[in-house]
Amino acid sequence: MELLRIGDVESALRLSGEALAEVDAAVNKDKTQARYLCRAAATHIYIMNEVGMSVDAFACGVMSSCMADYFGYFSKDKSDASSVFLLKETLLAALRAVDSLGIGEEVIEKGTRMVTLLAIMLKTCSDRMPSELYDENVDDVPELLEMIGRNCVIDSSVVIIDGEEILSENTQAILAEVVKIAVELQLLQV
Repeated sequence: MELLRIGDVESALRLSGEALAEVDAAVNKDKTQARYLCRAAATHIYIMNEVGMSVDAFACGVMSSCMADYFGYFSKDKSDASSVFLLKETLLAALRAVDSLGIGEEVIEKGTRMVTLLAIMLKTCSDRMPSELYDENVDDVPELLEMIGRNCVIDSSVVIIDGEEILSENTQAILAEVVKIAVELQLLQV
């Protein structure tokens, strides 16, 4: 972050990417190292967003969120500031990535749906986190959710996916829908 602040964008991007790769390699050897995944990914996503790589930042955010969800970091027991930080940066990357697509009916409809689902996940995870675990990286989450909540319903305990009511706590189903929409918008390739 300091490198980014002083304008050394290349080094900031390289080092944050290397840190994320190291965490990923460590997780493959020792699953308990997954606790570092959220913060390393969120930092890398933040830096990519800052340098205009919103689509790459979004792709990194979605894939990292899927991995974090696999390890339970959006659950009641493990939600903390790093989980919220990851979801916040993924949501911000989604907003920028959708904006980069230009305006069209499909982009507006599907982009709004994707952003809404990510905001629901962020709100759910943020609400689960004990207040004493907040840190400066998530201080702006209430304002971000308030802004999105003006145009999207993010306060629901259920979401409709493929015609079925899914609990907003079902992060696996929500992430699967986000991936599906992102592929349709050509923001992800799977």
